[in-house]
Amino acid sequence: MTDKKNDIYIDDEKELDEIFDEVKSNKISKAIKNAKRFSTLKIVFISFFTFVVLSFLSISIGEKVIYKKWNNYISNVENTFLIQYPNSFPGTFYTYKGFFSRETEYKTFKLINGKRVYTGSDGIKFDLLGKKYIQADGRLISSTEMTAEDLNFLPRYNYLGQKLMAFYYPYVDYEDRYSNDLNLLDDIESSKYIELALSFDKQYTIDQVNDMIPSDINLTWYWIDAVDDKSKENQKRYVNKQEDGQLVEQFPDLCYEDQAYGIKTINEYGEKLKNPEQRFIEALKQHDKSQIYDIIAGKDNEVTKDDIKVQGIVVTGNSENLKLLKNMSFIKASSLGIVVDKY
Repeated sequence: MTDKKNDIYIDDEKELDEIFDEVKSNKISKAIKNAKRFSTLKIVFISFFTFVVLSFLSISIGEKVIYKKWNNYISNVENTFLIQYPNSFPGTFYTYKGFFSRETEYKTFKLINGKRVYTGSDGIKFDLLGKKYIQADGRLISSTEMTAEDLNFLPRYNYLGQKLMAFYYPYVDYEDRYSNDLNLLDDIESSKYIELALSFDKQYTIDQVNDMIPSDINLTWYWIDAVDDKSKENQKRYVNKQEDGQLVEQFPDLCYEDQAYGIKTINEYGEKLKNPEQRFIEALKQHDKSQIYDIIAGKDNEVTKDDIKVQGIVVTGNSENLKLLKNMSFIKASSLGIVVDKY
C-alpha cells in the first residue's frame, strides 16, 4: 500500500516537473525571442542613427567644400578684374544652389567716361568633382582670300560685336602695321564717349606716364609689362621650321585688351583711386596667377611701384579732348574700343 502511494507521489512529481520544465522552457524561449527582438531593434536603431549622423556629416562637409570653391571663385573673379580688363567691372553675382553644387552667373559692364555699357555675362558651375566652365560648342567655318598676316592684324570683337582694343608691344617691330586710330577722331561726333588704347614707344614708370599725359585726359588704365624674357622673343616675327622641314612664318603678336594685365585708376563708379598700384599689387598676390607676380617682382621677389613698367594706357573722353594726344612722339600706336552715345 505504501509502495503504491509512493509511486503515485513520484508520478505526480514527474508531472509537476514536466509542467515546470515546459513553463521554464517557454519562458526561456520568450526571453530569447525578446532578446533577439531587442537586439534587432538595437541594431536597426544604431544603423539608422549612424546613417543619419554620417549623412549629416557628408552633407555638411560637402556643402563646406562647395562653399569654399564658390568663395574662392568669387574672390578670384574680383581679383581678376583688378589686374585685367580695362574699364571693365563685374556686376551682381547670382548664385543658384543645388545638392552638392552651385551655379554662379554675373554680368559685366564697361565704364566709358562715366557711361555704363553692358559687355556680356559669364559664369561657372561647381560640384564636388570640380569646376565646369561654359564652353562654346561648334566649329569656325571660314573662307577668305586674306593672307595669314592680314588675319593676324584683323580687328577683333567680343560676341556682342564690341571692338576689342589692341596694344602693341614696345620691343616688337610691327613695321607698317601700327594702328593709328587717333586719326579717326575727326570722324567721331563730340557727343560720343570713346575709349582708346595707347601703346608707347618704350616702357615708363607710373610717375613718368602721369607727367607725360595732359591733366585734361581721363587716364583709366595702365598697361604693364607682364611677359618673361623668353616669351618676348616668341612674340616677335620669326620663321619656325616644322618637323617636316616646312618653314612657317610667325607674325608679331598683338596684345588684346582681354589678354593684357594692368592697373585700374578708377572704381566702378568712375571715382579716381588713391595709390591704385597698391590695390593692383594686393590683388596680384591673392590671384591664382602667381607667375605674373614673379615676373614683375624685383630682385627682392617683392612687387613695388618702381618695379611696375608701363608700356601703354587706356583713356576715355570725347573726340575733342582726346585730340590733345595727337602727334605725341611717345605714342607708337592707338586703338579704338567702344564708342557710345553720351545719353
